[in-house]
Amino acid sequence: MKLLIGPLASGKTTRLIQWMREAPEGEKRVAVFSSMQEVSRLQRENPDVESWRFLSFDDIEALRGYDRDIVVGIDNLSWFLSRALGGRFPAGLVTFTGQVEQIKLP
Repeated sequence: MKLLIGPLASGKTTRLIQWMREAPEGEKRVAVFSSMQEVSRLQRENPDVESWRFLSFDDIEALRGYDRDIVVGIDNLSWFLSRALGGRFPAGLVTFTGQVEQIKLP
């Protein structure tokens, strides 16, 4: 797993979409974003990326119907985790199993 870290408006979402485009042959990549409005905006700005590959947080249940060869990218993980916790609690610490590659943006 890669962890992309950067300040606000540093290009993290742009890098996520680039990551989707660079999927190896046979790997399906999907990205989860905070809202349907964000999904719609990104679909308009990136018409070359298949629309099914953009999901909002509220649509992640749709992943259950896909094959296991999907790899998911999450935009704004801290927001995602807070929302998964009911929107009431910030995530103060997370742990990962496996290798994590950290990519820092300026």
